Amino acid sequence: MFSKGGAEMKQWRKLLEDNCTEQIHMHATEADCISSITIPFAIVEEYPDLQYSLSEEPLKTMAAGDEVLFNMIEDLNGSLRARIRVIGLPDTYAIEINSLRTRDRNRLLRIDVNVLDINHNTGWIKKIDWHCLECRAVNHTPQNFLRNRRKPWKCCDCGKIRNRSTDFALDSESTSYEDCQQILIVDANEENEGRRRVIDAWLFDELVGSVQKGDVIRINARLRLASTHPSGDFDATTLRTFQLQIESYEMLEPHEFDVEEQGNGEDE
Repeated sequence: MFSKGGAEMKQWRKLLEDNCTEQIHMHATEADCISSITIPFAIVEEYPDLQYSLSEEPLKTMAAGDEVLFNMIEDLNGSLRARIRVIGLPDTYAIEINSLRTRDRNRLLRIDVNVLDINHNTGWIKKIDWHCLECRAVNHTPQNFLRNRRKPWKCCDCGKIRNRSTDFALDSESTSYEDCQQILIVDANEENEGRRRVIDAWLFDELVGSVQKGDVIRINARLRLASTHPSGDFDATTLRTFQLQIESYEMLEPHEFDVEEQGNGEDE
């Protein structure tokens, strides 16, 4: 649920009603479980409060838009879970991979990249339902991508405080998952081979499986910090590495940089 709730939710609804009514009605009749609506940034600019919120708090703002879209489809008796994908970010959002810094985390960024390699489709646990073993109440616990698994510290119903690992039981049937896929990218505009930095990026939902090795794309993404520990345990070390969470992308014309020659770091 979007915490601010007010102006941004209303702005998203107005934007969607003004520009996307036909698409929403179409999605309400689709059988696929996941889809998306693409919105050019030029349309977002017509709603100043929304534009400001997207710049300052992209994660919460996009979550609010997805919620409004879901509710609008549900109002039409549709069951599709659709996502909003904003494209066409202006130059003020543009950055190069070598210029990324920790201060950029969770900002919305635009980067032109070459796709060096893609990994297999996988999934992550987005929300876990924990049953309290004292009163059997269900505790809904949102999870954070690439972070340690979270359990409730206190039951939302009986108030029992967790003091051992067996106080709550995971309900695997109602646990929510999301498809994801890791890809390896380099900056498409970096001509100095010695400066080409390989970085991990992640695709989610309907974007999974949509890019291929060798593609040149403009990603609109948020910078995330991930653990450098081999186990991925976020609490095991204070050292962090950069990863990009892709919110949307646009295909570009092939760059003169040859991804086959660059390779993926493996020995010849």
